[in-house]
Amino acid sequence: NVKSRDYMKGLIALRQSTDAFRLKSLQDIKERVRLITVPGQNGVEKEDVAIGYQITAPNGDIYAVFVNADDKAREFTLGTAFAHLRKAEVLADENQAGLVGIAKPQGLEWTEKGLKLNALTAVVLRLSQGGAIVAPAVEEKPEFDLSSLEVEPEQGQAQNLVANPETQETVAEAHSQKVLPNTGTESKSLLALAGFSILALLGLG
Repeated sequence: NVKSRDYMKGLIALRQSTDAFRLKSLQDIKERVRLITVPGQNGVEKEDVAIGYQITAPNGDIYAVFVNADDKAREFTLGTAFAHLRKAEVLADENQAGLVGIAKPQGLEWTEKGLKLNALTAVVLRLSQGGAIVAPAVEEKPEFDLSSLEVEPEQGQAQNLVANPETQETVAEAHSQKVLPNTGTESKSLLALAGFSILALLGLG
């Protein structure tokens, strides 16, 4: 499928364009990665097929990855802790992925609580130091303190996953289940696979 290949190529190019997606140590991961979708909070199940997390690059740029592998639309609560993401530009939506912000992103909408994604949709946001597309502001609401969260991947998971592009999809599918919380069920389409591939390709080393 040409569209799927182009989408994956866009993700790989995005991953290689910034150190945010190539963290080399467990310490970097602990310091730079924050989980947005905390299991048991804001409608997130203990075992879920929706996940979101934020990575801060060494140069200060902020990236956020959201994946909805559910068969229905899901809303991601940002609260005050991640309200800054409302000013981010969209680099990947349900149709395309790349290094340039998408003028009219598809498959997502900003809501009072945060961000709503269509079923089987993955999104990547970027908030550059120089600024980005600004979404409508809304009233900020209290959020839980996420500063104590720790990501504890197994030994060796901080290695570069794009060393061999030919093995991207296989590695991505397996890695997404190891590094991040249990997804609960298997994905049911190429879009869901692409979503979990984002977790691996754009995730932790």
